[in-house]
Amino acid sequence: LFDEIIILWEEFAGPSLSQYIAAATLARGCRIALVVGPEGGITSQEVESLVSRGAQLASLGPTILRVDTANA
Repeated sequence: LFDEIIILWEEFAGPSLSQYIAAATLARGCRIALVVGPEGGITSQEVESLVSRGAQLASLGPTILRVDTANA
């Protein structure tokens, strides 16, 4: 079980993950689940289902991270 569920969705034009966390009043030891879709993206139906269960949306910015371009 998690205290917060955050969906990282490329179609969300709202606050970024860092802005969300900075603004949130998360208690020490708060358990957070980050939902990241597969390559090709998470569907709007999946997002709606999670949001209806209390999940929050956040953005990672305008760039979509892809496995083939994520070399360190």
